[in-house]
Amino acid sequence: MVNMEYRRLRLYILTFFSDLVLMIAGFSLASHLIGDGAGELSEADLMLAMVPLFGLIAIYGRVYSIRGLESLPYAVQRLTIALAVSAFLLVFVLFVLRPTMGIVRGQYLLGLLMAWLGMIAVRGFVALYTDKVCDGLVQNRLIIDDGGPEVLLDKALHIDVAPEMIARALDDPALLDRLGRNMRGMDRVIVSCPTERREGWTRILRAAGVQGEILSETLNRLGVLDIIRENNVAFLVVSSGTLGLRSRIIKRAMDLLISVRPFLS
Repeated sequence: MVNMEYRRLRLYILTFFSDLVLMIAGFSLASHLIGDGAGELSEADLMLAMVPLFGLIAIYGRVYSIRGLESLPYAVQRLTIALAVSAFLLVFVLFVLRPTMGIVRGQYLLGLLMAWLGMIAVRGFVALYTDKVCDGLVQNRLIIDDGGPEVLLDKALHIDVAPEMIARALDDPALLDRLGRNMRGMDRVIVSCPTERREGWTRILRAAGVQGEILSETLNRLGVLDIIRENNVAFLVVSSGTLGLRSRIIKRAMDLLISVRPFLS
């Protein structure tokens, strides 16, 4: 079985360094096309300060993730958000530290546009590579059917087990070892079983050291959004309220920055 972790790591490294190179090339080309680059600190130098900023935000913003490798629209969405946040942060930092030193809008926007288009092209190439060369596989998923509802996932391995297997496995080291070998190298192991056998599967999944998931029809019917644990008690989140205080403050600050900036230029 192919180790998907190494495959993903290679694609992450390729995409990450391609993004940085494309951003440097975009800003440098924009500075060459628009402006003379004169001055103690040229416009290109100011714009290149965004490169490490974008790299940090992209890593923490899940720009390089399994879902990003599986879905091109999601990858472009996360990339666009990270690029926009980095651009606004650079403008804000320059305004706070050096109000008299700005970035020529034409160069900045042209550099961003060229970098963004180049990054999308790289992600299109990665999507094509994973689809044609890797057969669309970037993670190993195993579905264990123990008499529960049917689970349909593309390109996932399936194993059917007998109803009495879980009870035997808890007391049979050889059978437990066989289960562990089947789970080895899996990124996700999904078990579909009746309610009375979930506890046994939970013990086995934890012992196997994999990301184990158990299908729950009840949670599906309720439309659960999240699970919160507090004081050793689990609560099901079934509805969401308005934005929290921190999110509202960030939203208002971004709105203020966007609306005030043109008047200060």
